[in-house]
Amino acid sequence: MAAGVVALTTVIDGGFRAATLNTCVVASLDPLLILVSIELDSQMDEWLDESGRFAISILPWRQKFFADQFAGFTPLASTAFSGIDFFTADTGCPILSGCIGWADCRVDSKILTGDHRLFLGNVVAAGAGPSEHESPLIYYLSRYARTD
Repeated sequence: MAAGVVALTTVIDGGFRAATLNTCVVASLDPLLILVSIELDSQMDEWLDESGRFAISILPWRQKFFADQFAGFTPLASTAFSGIDFFTADTGCPILSGCIGWADCRVDSKILTGDHRLFLGNVVAAGAGPSEHESPLIYYLSRYARTD
């Protein structure tokens, strides 16, 4: 099944942290909740558990390098995100400029299931990015793809 790719970010110990996800869905419309699924033995699980906040940036195809970088395929320059154009909303988590859309969330609840923890985030701010009409980055058959 094809899945959209998002950059998941949080703030911990004064630095920004990021991961690449293809498991991110709207879990509820009222209240608006975003669900992300995080592997239990990952650092992001610890960081989200401690920080209690996260943002997602829906990536367009042209931002594939961020997906590679946040997945650990290429090095991240610093936890200050130097050289990465971003902004923040209510929670202070970085949101990538040029994304298709974004949501800024506070963790509402956590569910342990199998080898993952589901984090439900209450959306406190959201918006469309300047790339809202671009081809989204998707993950399909164990590789990145695009819809056009």
